[in-house]
Amino acid sequence: MLGYLFRYEDDKLYRKLKKGNKWSCCNDLIPYNNGYMIVRVNNKGMLLHRLVYLFHNPDWNIYGRAGCDNQIDHINGNKLDNKIENLRVTTHSQNLQNRTHFNGEPIKGVYFNKKDRWQAYWHENGKQRGKSFNTEEEALAHRREMVDLHYTHDPAKRN
Repeated sequence: MLGYLFRYEDDKLYRKLKKGNKWSCCNDLIPYNNGYMIVRVNNKGMLLHRLVYLFHNPDWNIYGRAGCDNQIDHINGNKLDNKIENLRVTTHSQNLQNRTHFNGEPIKGVYFNKKDRWQAYWHENGKQRGKSFNTEEEALAHRREMVDLHYTHDPAKRN
């Protein structure tokens, strides 16, 4: 069914229109409030990036438990970049590690706490970790170091 309704060409997914033999580019859709593009298939909304991934990986279970280990991550963090090279299957934890923004604000990974110290925070093996510093620069440097160490999607490279 996927090959009949859709085609992928020049890094874009096209959908066959009901009338005639015309094709419409799905990448030109307006993103919903959550920033993702949604395509209607059999009266059901499907995330465009999941359809693109399925188109290239027909053995992948699109209906698998998306909340666990079947999420599709945008590698560069751009929800509108649905090129197959920018998509990969991840766990929920791995997908969160690639987040760059929360509620429209960039995630810095540091904050000034009530004890007049800068706190760096990161996630390690699914748990939030933190460490205090005298300056924001020290906290940011440590956060970058921890991100490089723990936020890889290749388990063999994790410590």
